[in-house]
Amino acid sequence: MIYHTFLLAAVTNLVGLISPGPDFAYVSKNSLLYGRRIGYFSAIGIALGLIIHGFICVFLLPYMVAQNKIFIDVIRYCGGSYLIYLSFLSFREFFFHHKNTAQRTNDPKVRHSFPSVKKTIISGFLCNVLNPKAYLFFISIYSALIANQASLKVRLLFAMNAIITATLWFSLVAVFFTNKKLVKKFFQGDEKEKYINLICGIAFLGFSIAILFFIR
Repeated sequence: MIYHTFLLAAVTNLVGLISPGPDFAYVSKNSLLYGRRIGYFSAIGIALGLIIHGFICVFLLPYMVAQNKIFIDVIRYCGGSYLIYLSFLSFREFFFHHKNTAQRTNDPKVRHSFPSVKKTIISGFLCNVLNPKAYLFFISIYSALIANQASLKVRLLFAMNAIITATLWFSLVAVFFTNKKLVKKFFQGDEKEKYINLICGIAFLGFSIAILFFIR
């Protein structure tokens, strides 16, 4: 049962990475403006931020739960409710999607002086760590593992999986946004973003139902 929960949590985490958000915007913007190399270091900064989330979920949350058994139910219900909220936002974007989405451009006229590697990594780190939605999302997923009394090994494995997955995904984002043909193909219209939101909405809703009703 615990490994099924782990797999479900890992998939939901991946969906969360794919869905549009501050981290995605940061990596895609840097990749468009400064090229693939800076895009890679942006991804590393985001992944380093996830280490903080992982530390909190692996070591602090189980301790708080151990002090008060009711706390796990509070986290589980709050986490499930938050995922329902994310699902609502995704469905709203799908059904009420408009043409005035943020513009993406490869125009060299908008390119600025290159930021340093250090600044790029720090900015990516802060983008992730200072985003309260990232904490809520990570804790929402992690509550499923805690509810199943996952061992320290399993909790660490999930945290490592989340960090590695984020690094790989945002590195792919950097590759994508530095390929002019792909950008032109996928962003010549805004219909595809609608269906990304639909898929994310279904995934968030499904996992929220699992947390609230099936994971004990």
